[in-house]
Amino acid sequence: MSIFDAILNPVYGLLDLVFGWLFDYGAMYAILVVAIVIGTFLTLVQYLLVDQKELKNIRKETSSFQKEMLAAQRANDKNKVKKLQKKKPRIDEMQKKMMSMSFKPLYITMIPIFLFFSWLRQSPAVDMVDPVVVRLPFDTFIVEMMHRGSPAGYQTGDWLGWLGWYIFSSSVVSNIIRKIIGMA
Repeated sequence: MSIFDAILNPVYGLLDLVFGWLFDYGAMYAILVVAIVIGTFLTLVQYLLVDQKELKNIRKETSSFQKEMLAAQRANDKNKVKKLQKKKPRIDEMQKKMMSMSFKPLYITMIPIFLFFSWLRQSPAVDMVDPVVVRLPFDTFIVEMMHRGSPAGYQTGDWLGWLGWYIFSSSVVSNIIRKIIGMA
C-alpha cells in the first residue's frame, strides 16, 4: 500500500458514505446534489477570500475604460484614443490585480476538487451510472462534437454525461448563489 493509498482510501470511504447513496436515486439527481454542494463551497470560498467591493470597483473601472476606448476608436477620435492610451498601464495593472484576486480561491479549492473527481472516477456508486445522465430536448452542435469519440449509438448532441451535467449544474448553482449574496 502506497502513501497515497493510505491517505486517499479513508477520504474515498468518507465520500462514499456522504455521497455514494445519492446514486441510488439516479445519476442525474446525485450529480445535481454534488454540484450544489461543490458550487456552494467554491462560491463561498471565493466570497470570503476576495474583497468583493474592490473587485466590483476594478471591474467597473476597467469596463468603463474599455467602453470609452471602443467608442473613441469607432468615432476615429485620435486625440481621445491617445488620451486613453495614457491610462492603459493603470488599467492593465488593475486587470492583473483582478486576475490575481480571482485565482487566490482557486489554490485553496483545487485540492478538494481533485480529491472529489478522483473519488468520482473510482467510486463503485458511479460504476452503475449510464453514460447518458440527462437527455436534452434538442440537439446541440457543441455537445455532438464532444461525443465524436463515443460509441456509435452515443455520437449525438442530445445528451449529457455526468461531467457535462455537473458543469452545467454547478455553473447555474454558482451563478444563483453569486446573485443572492451580491458577489462581483
